[in-house]
Amino acid sequence: MSARETSKTAHGALMLWAWGVLVPAVVLLGTVGRETFPSGLWFFLHRAMGVAAAGCTIGGIVLAKQISTGVGRAQTHKLLGYALTWIGLAQPVIAYLRPDPATDPSSRALWFTVHKYLGLVSVGLGLYNIRLGLKMWDPKDALSIVYGLGLVSAGAVVVAWQVAARM
Repeated sequence: MSARETSKTAHGALMLWAWGVLVPAVVLLGTVGRETFPSGLWFFLHRAMGVAAAGCTIGGIVLAKQISTGVGRAQTHKLLGYALTWIGLAQPVIAYLRPDPATDPSSRALWFTVHKYLGLVSVGLGLYNIRLGLKMWDPKDALSIVYGLGLVSAGAVVVAWQVAARM
């Protein structure tokens, strides 16, 4: 395997972990973690996985700069990747600026809505961008089919977890 192919593979692995595993887990923990985990643990995991996702993303960006051509399908993948990176790196800043609900409940409600929906949108766009990257890396779609099946399976687990948490 050439150095460029090795870098592409490492970029894909880092971004798959960041946007296909860690970011969805962060959003899931923020959504149902409070009801599922002991007090404080959900937030610790939410924050720790967010930091891990940011680390994987930064590593993936460094590799992307080395391998990027930015033509054809790669252009869409690249631009979406940049947008996701900004959204992903904005989330900890937004979290740091979280208003106190006791002193400013209306700002806290707005903050919560922005933080929550940016997280949900980033998951959807991140999963789509992984699909674009897999399509470039494996044009015969073998990995994309497995990825799609994995998404369906993960979705089923999330739905089951949501239902169980509300019972």
